[in-house]
Amino acid sequence: MNHKHAAFAAAAIACLIAAQAPAQPAPTLAPSLEAWGQVMATTPLPKKGCFRASHPSPGWVEVPCVTVPLIPFLSPKAAEAVRGAALPSGFVDGSGGDFSAVVSGTISKAVGSFPTVTGLTSENDNGKANSYSLQLNANTFVTSLCSGAVVPGNCRGWQQFVYSTSGFVFMQYWLINFGNKCPAGFTPSTGNCFKNSTSPSASGQPITNLAKLSLTGTASSTTDTVVFSTGSGTITASGQDNVLGLRPNWNTAEFNIFGDGNGTQATFNKGATIAVRLRVTNGTTASPACSNNGFTAETSNLNLVSGSCCPSGGSSPAIRFTQTSATGVKAPFCLLNDLIPIQGPLL
Repeated sequence: MNHKHAAFAAAAIACLIAAQAPAQPAPTLAPSLEAWGQVMATTPLPKKGCFRASHPSPGWVEVPCVTVPLIPFLSPKAAEAVRGAALPSGFVDGSGGDFSAVVSGTISKAVGSFPTVTGLTSENDNGKANSYSLQLNANTFVTSLCSGAVVPGNCRGWQQFVYSTSGFVFMQYWLINFGNKCPAGFTPSTGNCFKNSTSPSASGQPITNLAKLSLTGTASSTTDTVVFSTGSGTITASGQDNVLGLRPNWNTAEFNIFGDGNGTQATFNKGATIAVRLRVTNGTTASPACSNNGFTAETSNLNLVSGSCCPSGGSSPAIRFTQTSATGVKAPFCLLNDLIPIQGPLL
């Protein structure tokens, strides 16, 4: 056999071996944080309880629930009773100084995030660095639990979805103007009553990570859920019983960063500017309305930029607005629809 024929035979044998060898599976690449976040955003909790998801795992893992300390995240009325004086004005919330999203019909899900953060280097609450809360607050509403109040017609339910840097992701339920001895499981607070859900343990996040954080609140006829995403591959969630009957009564949502309970203030460095984005789901593509109204007594030293609240509709109805401790910050031009791409966490 000459060299030409030998080379041809060797090549033929190599091809035959390759054809008979079992096919090797293509390497599986871990999904990107963005793709993974999109999957988890639509993956319901398997049951009531506390859960955690870690990139790139595609499912929820049950974790122990812990008890949240009985620290009230106050309403303005409750805070005034605690302070014995009116709340400070001129800052975000505490006296209605915030933007909220108002929908026709009712909200089933709301997602708050901070798509743009500039000039932010530090934050403290009463001198404690990186101490703050993210709150997604509902409107007040009539609830059957007010039937035992001194004047049932003056009593209202109120629900908050909260991330606290003290290490908790939970829901706090209120009976405002209850007056009488609180129902079982509720704690009295100056004529009002409050109760916490249980919580998974959550890591404290430095303020410099703010642009990656998001908080989601979901209400159904049986279960309410709070989900906190760090944007860095960890998502923490708690799904608990529907306590107050939020689902058919939720028409307004507020989201922002505030002090960490007890009516305190988150104080940011001078020159910080934070954009807030609040997406709401109410079964329509209509734009929510911007309302200059807030519900919590915790505050920040940021000022709302007048005229900055931009509503948008479509597949992801939302409001966006700007708050700042800088001077000379101007309101953005509101587009007819939200053409600015989503940045940060997708939950």
